[in-house]
Amino acid sequence: MADTEMSFAKEVKQQLSRAEVKKSEPAAFELYAMEQSKIAYEDRHSFLKKKAGPEYNPEVVAASLNLMEGDNAKGFLRGCFIGSGTVNSPKKTPHLEIRFKDGNLAEHCREAMIMAGFSPNMSTRREYIIVYMKKSEMIADFLGYMGAFKAYLDFENEKVSKEVSSDANRATNCDFANINKVISAAREQCRKIEELKKSGRFINLSDDEKALAELRLENPECTLEELGKMLSPKLSKSGVAHRMKKITSFY
Repeated sequence: MADTEMSFAKEVKQQLSRAEVKKSEPAAFELYAMEQSKIAYEDRHSFLKKKAGPEYNPEVVAASLNLMEGDNAKGFLRGCFIGSGTVNSPKKTPHLEIRFKDGNLAEHCREAMIMAGFSPNMSTRREYIIVYMKKSEMIADFLGYMGAFKAYLDFENEKVSKEVSSDANRATNCDFANINKVISAAREQCRKIEELKKSGRFINLSDDEKALAELRLENPECTLEELGKMLSPKLSKSGVAHRMKKITSFY
């Protein structure tokens, strides 16, 4: 994984390591989940051990994984992510995953995520079982759920930025399409006017029609509205369109 994703994932874990834990039980579940990973976060580990109290027993927690809910489940998921999770930067392809060597622990993680309202997938990669999500909005909500609120806002800000960029691109594409349409129509009008001159039918046009036809030949890049402003007297866009239609009908 690229350095940017690694640094973002590290930043998320730092945020989660500062998450508030008010009761001993959620602390115990988070501590248990963290201890299943070889990665050490000493400050968080010390905090959780103190919060869980001297009665903390990993075997008791392990036996209670099927029953966890609420803050206990949230603590467990936070511990899983801090210990063996990673997430891409919101600027990259959306991807969050937590790796396990213990299939039962992976299943508990998946079930806890489902109970919390998320829809994770599971796969295997070499010796690991992977619990993962690929939807940006779901990843953002999951980070917020665990307590990484700044990371959640990073995803939301990137979402807004992409929407603004998408809207701007659509507007630009629309502008180009309109410009191409004007240019194509003007070329066709010029072609027909030239044919009228070559065939001798140009003389059948009225003086007003001839004036507009000549103006079009002299200004092939102009819109109908711009041509109307050049005429004397001036003519509205719809008036120019009507007169141009009469001119090309002689073709």
